[in-house]
Amino acid sequence: ELAPASAAVMARLIAQYLDTDAVAVVEGGVPETTELLSHAFDHVFFTGSTDVGRIVMKAAAEHLTPVTLELGGKSPQIVFADADLDAALPAIVNAIVQNAGQTCSAGSRLLVERSIYEPLLERLGRAFRALRAGPAASDLDLGPLIRRGQLVRVGELLAQAGKDGIATVAQ
Repeated sequence: ELAPASAAVMARLIAQYLDTDAVAVVEGGVPETTELLSHAFDHVFFTGSTDVGRIVMKAAAEHLTPVTLELGGKSPQIVFADADLDAALPAIVNAIVQNAGQTCSAGSRLLVERSIYEPLLERLGRAFRALRAGPAASDLDLGPLIRRGQLVRVGELLAQAGKDGIATVAQ
């Protein structure tokens, strides 16, 4: 419901390339999904928030429907001391900023061996300061956020991160 243009493309492509007797896309918001959840299915896959995941799980339990939930995963990236930092850096940054970080598999955690923490942090700082943000049509590194709530959330995260825009937690 938050990205109706993307949902429309998925619906068109799934209908074009997959068996429509096995897979279906129903577009809509809360009323449509509430109606869907009242029916029995062979399996339900849901990607979204934990709050809605609970609703999906509860509704599926009424029909003993198996459920696969992906609830805002925290995808760690791990960098060991023997890594080629210059080669790893573009992949790390891309995993974080791809689709403005609005993917379930966004690299939201970075685990780094202590011995390379400072050099990697320095490189990450330079890489993030060099990112270009703006309208999607400009084909920049970091495009628009999906809704105003995301913009507020990202602003709060940046404020927490401090002057360099990078938050660190040392263990």
